[in-house]
Amino acid sequence: MPMGDSALIIQLEPIINLEINNYVHQIAKDLIETPLIGMIELIPAYCTLTVIYNMLEVYKHRKSVCPYETIKFELMRRMLNLPLNKKMKSNLIKIPICYDEIYALDLIELAVHHHLDPNEVIDIHSSPEYHVYMTGFAPGFAFLGGLSDKIATPRRSAPRSKIPAGAVGIGGNQTGIYPIATPGGWNIIAQCPIKLYDFNKTPPILLTAGDTVKFEPISVEKYDHIQATQI
Repeated sequence: MPMGDSALIIQLEPIINLEINNYVHQIAKDLIETPLIGMIELIPAYCTLTVIYNMLEVYKHRKSVCPYETIKFELMRRMLNLPLNKKMKSNLIKIPICYDEIYALDLIELAVHHHLDPNEVIDIHSSPEYHVYMTGFAPGFAFLGGLSDKIATPRRSAPRSKIPAGAVGIGGNQTGIYPIATPGGWNIIAQCPIKLYDFNKTPPILLTAGDTVKFEPISVEKYDHIQATQI
C-alpha cells in the first residue's frame, strides 16, 4: 500500500511470528543486494517492510507509469521468486545482565503477579534464545521475541519519566534492553553493563534485526567490572 508519494509498505499477516519476520528480512536482504531503481531506504518491522524511494528517479526510468506502480510491480516480481521457508542466518550474541535487586526495580512485583519466586523469574527469563524482530523506538532498541508466557506482563500503567541505559525490561510478551536513558513503561527486571548504542563505533548499535540473543546472569561484582571496561 502507498505511504505518501515516496514510499510504500508491504504488509504481511499482522502477528508476531518468526517465519513471517524471517520473510520480511529475506525481502529486505534481496533488495539490499539488488536495489530497486530510485530506492533510498528500507524499514523492516515485525510483519511489514517499508520501501522509501525517490519518485523522480523512478519516473525517469518508466515515464509512462506512476512511480508507485513501478515499485509495486517490481516488488511483487521479486517476492514471487523468493522461497517462503528459507531460514536467515543469525548471529548469536551473548549479553551479560545483572538481576540484583538494586537494578531489578520491578522484579519482585512481577514475580508476585505471576505467583512465582524472583529466582524462578530469573531462570525463566535467562533460559531462551531470543530473536531480534526489529529495532526502533530509540537508537539500538531491539524488540526481542521468545519470552515465556509464564512471565509475559503488561506494560506499567504509569510509565517512568526516565529509564537508565542498559535497563532490561518486559513489556507484554516481549523483552528488551534500553540502549539509552529514555522514558519507558516496561517492567524493569535487570541491568546490562555493556553499551548497546555507541555513536563512536561502527556500526553504532550492537543488535540488529535477525540476531539471536542469549542472556547470561552475572553478579553485581561482575557487572561493575564489565561496566568499568566500557568507560
